[in-house]
Amino acid sequence: MKQADISGQFTTPIAASATAANCADIPAAQTTAGDGSASMALGFPPETFTERAAGGVPPRGADMNGFLKTLSAAIQVLQTGYVGPFDASFAAAIGGYPAGAVVAGSVGGTFWVSGQDNNLSTPGAQGAAWTNLFNGLLTSAQAAQSFFPLTGGKISNGYYDSTGTWGGSGSNGAPQAGDIPWGPQFISRLGYSATMKALFCLRDAFEQYAFASVQLTDAAGGWHEWQFRQDGSIHMPDGAVVATQGWANGVFQPAGSYVGLGTYQADFATQDGRVINLPYGQRIQSFSVSIQDGESITFPQAFAGVPTSVQLQCMQYEQRMTLAMPEQAPTATGIGAVGVRYVVDDHDGAVSTPITVWVTAIGPR
Repeated sequence: MKQADISGQFTTPIAASATAANCADIPAAQTTAGDGSASMALGFPPETFTERAAGGVPPRGADMNGFLKTLSAAIQVLQTGYVGPFDASFAAAIGGYPAGAVVAGSVGGTFWVSGQDNNLSTPGAQGAAWTNLFNGLLTSAQAAQSFFPLTGGKISNGYYDSTGTWGGSGSNGAPQAGDIPWGPQFISRLGYSATMKALFCLRDAFEQYAFASVQLTDAAGGWHEWQFRQDGSIHMPDGAVVATQGWANGVFQPAGSYVGLGTYQADFATQDGRVINLPYGQRIQSFSVSIQDGESITFPQAFAGVPTSVQLQCMQYEQRMTLAMPEQAPTATGIGAVGVRYVVDDHDGAVSTPITVWVTAIGPR
């Protein structure tokens, strides 16, 4: 088929000027059965196909005009290129829109494509089997906000002139007059806000040093600049320098290589200098007492159970070698009786005057 084969448009529906008596409005169903009137359900009814001598009724010209007017008016709408909106009543009457059907959206300029046959769902509703006809496409206005043109685009927007020198007042980190930008540079807008802008460039600040500059404006239009300098440092708008990994390693202890204050206070700290708490729920107590043979020793703090190790050492007694040893098994609170003996040649004796005994005990906290 060629375009030349397309017939003319209906500029006027058939029977548009006919009187009401000569052009009937065709009802959905026959109003009076057997009277020969046409309807959408029957078209021309059976009695119009029966000879009048046999009780038939001839078809009416007004009904024919009514059919032709209805059809030509519908064709005229299609010839205009009109795409109608979704119609729930129409969808229910035909059993749902077929796959590929296109309807207009409630917002002007939007269209929806049916994704399945017998589609009764409403376009735009959650889970509806309709897809926006322009899904994934940007309007020209949206594209202008998000992309630069390949050729012929202007990206300076007045923040620096064609000679490449700055012309701002220099407040809030803005470029100083006389600063020279060089290399790739451009201005962009953040999102769709006309008041938020960002400038990316390479700068040479008063011939002191070259650095990459990222400058942002806040909602009030004030400039804030981040500088990325050749020595690897990053300077924030308030003048502070961002900490690097190398600097942090030289100042702070790496995480995980120390005991935190909370852990120390809960697991190691004590209020008694003779007691040291150990990892894994253990405790060591180291102290001295002055006792003589047969006396007891009490630990500064009671263990949670029987200590796993107890060691005793003592001073010499009258220039004689002296030994201290438990005479009863240690308990969580101490030793019930300690033998303090001196040794002379091949015999020993009890120490009858108090001497210093050093005690080291390890056990559960």
